[in-house]
Amino acid sequence: MLLLLAVVMLASSITYATPNQSDSDNFTNTTNISEIAENTTIPITIQNTTTTVVNDTGTNQQENQTSELTNNTQNSSSQNSNQTDTIQNCTAAAADGTYNNVHGLWLNVDDVNNVDVNELISAGITDVFVKANRISYPTYQNVLTTIINKLQGTEIRIHAWITCFVDANGNWVDPKDSNTTDALVKAVKDITTNYNIAGIHLDYVRYPGTAYKHSGGTEAITSFVQRVYNTVKSIKAKVAVSAALMPEGAANAYYYGQDYVQLSNYLDFLVPMIYEGNYNEDNDWITSATAYIVSHSTKPVVAGLQTYKSDSNLVALSVKEINQDIQSALSGGSSGFALFRYGWLDKNFFDQISQDTTFTVDQIKASASVVRSYVESNGRLPNSVLVGSTEVTMHQFLELLVTATVQINNGVTGSIPLGTFSAPTNPSENIRAGNILKVEYLKIANDVKNYMDSSGKTPDFAYQTSLGTYLRFENLVYMYSMILDYYNTSGNKAHFAVMKPWNSIGTGTTVKFTVDQIKASASVVRSYVESNGRLPNSVLVGSTEVTMHQFLELLVTATVQINNGVTGSIPLGTFSAPTNPSENIRAGNILKVEYLKIANDVKNYMDSSGKTPDFAYQTSLGTYLRFENLVYMYSMILDYYNTSGNKAHFAVMKPWNSIGTSPPTSSNGYTISEIVDATRRVKNYVETYHTLPNYVQMGSLQVSMSQFLHLLTKCTNQLNSGITSPIVVTNVGVATSPQEQMTSGNLDKTEYVDLAIRVKSFIDSNGIAPNYGSSSLGNLRFESLLYLYSRVVAFYGENQNLPNYATMKPWSSVVAKEPSVPAELQQYLQATTNCQVNDPRIIALAQSITSGATSSYQKATLVYNWVRDNINYSYYYNSQKGAVETLTSGSANCCDHSHLVVALARAAGLPARYEHGYCYFTTSGNWYGHVWAQIYVNGQWYNADATSSRNLLGVINNWNTNTWTYKGTYASLPF
Repeated sequence: MLLLLAVVMLASSITYATPNQSDSDNFTNTTNISEIAENTTIPITIQNTTTTVVNDTGTNQQENQTSELTNNTQNSSSQNSNQTDTIQNCTAAAADGTYNNVHGLWLNVDDVNNVDVNELISAGITDVFVKANRISYPTYQNVLTTIINKLQGTEIRIHAWITCFVDANGNWVDPKDSNTTDALVKAVKDITTNYNIAGIHLDYVRYPGTAYKHSGGTEAITSFVQRVYNTVKSIKAKVAVSAALMPEGAANAYYYGQDYVQLSNYLDFLVPMIYEGNYNEDNDWITSATAYIVSHSTKPVVAGLQTYKSDSNLVALSVKEINQDIQSALSGGSSGFALFRYGWLDKNFFDQISQDTTFTVDQIKASASVVRSYVESNGRLPNSVLVGSTEVTMHQFLELLVTATVQINNGVTGSIPLGTFSAPTNPSENIRAGNILKVEYLKIANDVKNYMDSSGKTPDFAYQTSLGTYLRFENLVYMYSMILDYYNTSGNKAHFAVMKPWNSIGTGTTVKFTVDQIKASASVVRSYVESNGRLPNSVLVGSTEVTMHQFLELLVTATVQINNGVTGSIPLGTFSAPTNPSENIRAGNILKVEYLKIANDVKNYMDSSGKTPDFAYQTSLGTYLRFENLVYMYSMILDYYNTSGNKAHFAVMKPWNSIGTSPPTSSNGYTISEIVDATRRVKNYVETYHTLPNYVQMGSLQVSMSQFLHLLTKCTNQLNSGITSPIVVTNVGVATSPQEQMTSGNLDKTEYVDLAIRVKSFIDSNGIAPNYGSSSLGNLRFESLLYLYSRVVAFYGENQNLPNYATMKPWSSVVAKEPSVPAELQQYLQATTNCQVNDPRIIALAQSITSGATSSYQKATLVYNWVRDNINYSYYYNSQKGAVETLTSGSANCCDHSHLVVALARAAGLPARYEHGYCYFTTSGNWYGHVWAQIYVNGQWYNADATSSRNLLGVINNWNTNTWTYKGTYASLPF
């Protein structure tokens, strides 16, 4: 995209123009336009060095490009001192449908065929602007189809780059000519309707420097852009409209008819062509030109930058020069950059990006947990921390922390490069204790990031916070470590960060406990509750007497640390007692994801307020889970870890007022219904984790698997005889050497009842569980026997009669796990903006739906059937709800139906993706664009169209599968 400069520039001292500058009114009235681009030239070749140009036959300037230097989220301003100040509300990064962190490239038609997709991915490219010719060959139909296929599944967004008011011969066309504007809008409409693009990008949408000669010239440009914008949004609301604009500040509207303020009403982002070489300017000019346009736009501004010296000197810029230009634009508040263009970009740019040390957000989160624990144990920052296998200084870590915080908030999962920054020179602070809310800590994160990335320095403090004027460097590291640690353990974004002056951190207590000491005390408290039906008044932790409200904070902190693999000691805090505990839960299980969330919530509340909660609010078992039951729950969780060395997958809960009320014990026996409940839990455990649990909780007792087999064989025998009286649990020793030699098959009722009688007799006579039991299928090992009778008794619970037969297979087949997901399919397991795989509601529902499944195919079927049978169909365009809102609202169109299917499948460990087509629906007799899910099971993709009750997993009946037109396959649905 050539700038074609005007005589009057942003810098008033510049008075030259490029050779292609025209000050003429000689417009041509033709609809054969859109073939010349301001960011294209006559075909030439540039070597990947700074040597001379080969076949230098063109002098036109380029307007658009993208590439990655750093994961910056911009639109900010920073103070010039070693501190950070205000930032604008930057709430998204490039891959999630907004344009606040664009790393873009312009692609000419020849670039489309030659582009290396791996280069784009490794460089973190988020957007490509692809030349879309209406008339000249190759036309946009061929070009867009090619690039869409090439970039399928990459999440790189495609923008159709359309030349407006210059025709195929290079002549300017009157922007007021209705034939011209109608033809352009028709092309825009066709592209938006029929191609899976992310945006329409307008080029040459201006006068050739003569707008001031035409009455209403600026209004004509604005009106045309508004018409394009309204056309696009009426077809697909999420398709963006952008434009390559001249960068000449206050003079822009006068000469070109491009008024930044007015245009920003009808553009999703602006791309000014800030080409310093064409203006004979430097990096400071890039910064100031960017800042001016940012200040006059209500939408993100993405700086267009040259990759060559100038339109009159087409030697490629070095990587260093390009990086400096990018940093200058970001310093001016740019929301990313666009590089003009791919074919003229030094290939070393991609190499230097891919060779950077980068980290995943998960690696940074894990290290944040380590730093938080260190600070809370030692009252100071560590000198460094390992992120992955790389040792990172605290000032480097701060930039990683704030970048990860911003990315998490924006739903961006890209890796984050390790930067080099000078250490802070003079940290200072004057804050008071209190909370910093999410909106503010995100603001500070963006500000810190922008300051560090643009200056290479680490701030001494954040400036003018809600808690005081200065928040020092060390406390910034600690704050974002807490925020990411909370996200790491709960999966939720923190609503606030609990802060206090840095000089008070680590003070106020000299008493600290190890996790082992807290675990041991948890076992004592659990035993006391199950013997006495109430909490003790206090418990010894090490040699210190600790109240129950103090102990709750120790319990939840230890639970969080164990989950994170953190072993640091935990300080004893001082908290007021709860004032009015209340509860209304039902009996049931609280899964690991939920008890970790509650632990983090309780810890944050207690640490920030100094108070003990009366209850946990809105749990899966009821609205209120009272204080005493919180202490008991985490005592059980840590006791289990203390005795087994394993993290509990769930906690068995019941109302506090029923604890200690004499449930059946070994003296008076367990009822059939209680035994049935236990068998369901054991059966589900085996089918979920492919192993036996260490014990099953029955009332207040932990019943071992050997005891449970004895109980089940007695129960099976009684039920076969029509006896339903309670059954007593007795002590049973473990099987010493289980072994098995059997073939798969069925045991009929007569045989499995006889086997139960023989197993019971063996245990009664020997006091230990058998190593195996003999049958017509061969010898069944101890574990197979227990799983057999768990299924038999669970069947009785569902049907009130024993099954006629039981299907058996070797234990080695039962415990065999499904093949792991291949590396190339890992992208189909990830969370996206509308596919909220990590949301606790999605996780809990996926676990509930698939709890009885014994194979991946069965899981897929259960997920698909649930969505098909529980979500109604609603008609509207594109994604509007996402998986979570679809779940809560109970209705959706095809896109949001697919989001819920894909999210639940991925949460259940099944790769899932989106399919897009143009389909003929047999009932209505109409053709529609349509989206459905596909689930991957054992090497095969199964169609999962849940919009019709006529469909099955792998079977589509509501539209004709023989006549549809393929549109695309996606890991993340782009519309």
